[in-house]
Amino acid sequence: MLKFQIAKTEFLFFMVFAFLIVYSNTYPFHFHSHSSVLGQIKDHGFTLGFKDPGELVVNFALYAMFGFLGVRALVTNNALSVARLVGTGFLMELCLQCSHLFIYTRVPSMATVIAAALGILAGSVMGNLDRLRFLGGRRSNELWLTAPLVIGACWIISRIVPVIPSPHLSDLTHSIKDLFLFPHVSFHGFAMASVAWTLFFHMISSSQQKTLKTSRCMAAVLATFFLVIMVDGRMETLSTAAGALFAMVIWQAGLKKSPIRAGLLLGLLWLMLTVDGLWPFQFSGQTGDFTLLPFDGFLSNPVLASTIALFEKLFFLGSLVWLMEETGKPWKQSTLFVLIWALLLETAQLHLPGRRFETTDPVVLLCAALWIRKYRTQKKKPPGTAPGTDRRQGDHTCQDCKSGERAVL
Repeated sequence: MLKFQIAKTEFLFFMVFAFLIVYSNTYPFHFHSHSSVLGQIKDHGFTLGFKDPGELVVNFALYAMFGFLGVRALVTNNALSVARLVGTGFLMELCLQCSHLFIYTRVPSMATVIAAALGILAGSVMGNLDRLRFLGGRRSNELWLTAPLVIGACWIISRIVPVIPSPHLSDLTHSIKDLFLFPHVSFHGFAMASVAWTLFFHMISSSQQKTLKTSRCMAAVLATFFLVIMVDGRMETLSTAAGALFAMVIWQAGLKKSPIRAGLLLGLLWLMLTVDGLWPFQFSGQTGDFTLLPFDGFLSNPVLASTIALFEKLFFLGSLVWLMEETGKPWKQSTLFVLIWALLLETAQLHLPGRRFETTDPVVLLCAALWIRKYRTQKKKPPGTAPGTDRRQGDHTCQDCKSGERAVL
């Protein structure tokens, strides 16, 4: 029987990822019972079903976080508890795949179950690593608590997904030729890349509580560009490359030391998201589709494109909430403002061609606001750490006790 510390924040995030896994596997909730279940099991139940590598990667990542947070939230963290956690995740995914026999447009796949088992096993192993458990021996520096670092990492992840290097050199050659011989130049790409990379520099600086050096900015940009070239033969366009270069220039020119940096970035980000959401400003009297289901577009579109869009959304909307808080606005007022803005933007998109109303953005904004509030609260009042929390300190304490030495007060 698994026992969790329900008061820990890790358990809260563990339950969130469990909900996301169940939600994504039972979407679109169109259950039926008139199909030949035995026939579907015969046709699909015992096949690996390697049809969409992107879906397998996403499922692996979800269960990796499920295992990582689950191990952190366990009362007793030993080999037996980890084995039970892995078994629980395996059985949960197996039951969810069996439920696909009764859901339209869904087909059960044993490959997904295998990816889930490997993901939760990898996450459980990472959760037991000492370096990831206590950074510097202080619980307040847990990796999952560094909100600005995770928000900034979402931008890098959105660039390098699906993290599968392309083995075809011809694809890389054509991509590089197209970049220089047939450059695609757009002001939209340049502006978005400029704002995004500047936000990335700011978020990493906020996580480190010191200004990010120019050399590290350049290293991050070049490393990301190199990974983009290696992933699936893709290549950054001339506009995005120029935008990243421009971001480094203005960061070095004085933005990194500017006292109004947070307010300036907040204004630019809000303007960019508003213009991008209302583009091309061709409103019509006819209204588009309306759905209250969050992540409807993510689950109904190709997995790879949806994953890239989701991480970009997490980065931009998370940065928006962070900057609202950083400029000194009260939490309730800033959260209410961004939620009303997101709902108004979604309502306006009903009158744009090819757009529809979704609750994804308000849900993401609300989750980011709650997470950042939790982070700032624990940053102000970090949880106490008993002496000997670090394993090395604990070893010294035990040796002192064995030798009969006592501390002098």
